[in-house]
Amino acid sequence: MEAVIQEIFSPVWLILGISRAVHSRLWLDLIAEVRKSRFAGFFMGVSALPVGLLLIVGHNQWVLD
Repeated sequence: MEAVIQEIFSPVWLILGISRAVHSRLWLDLIAEVRKSRFAGFFMGVSALPVGLLLIVGHNQWVLD
């Protein structure tokens, strides 16, 4: 499962990083618009929740050293 997560997230983060570098002004405008909204915190939480859940479910082995 960890390899699947790696294969999914690696290209996504690479594309997002390139997009952020190439279109930095558009990203800043987007973040400014989201921050103006009353629902900015909700939007950020809802968008991060599936990613976090996928990472937690993907780690099937939890070891406390």
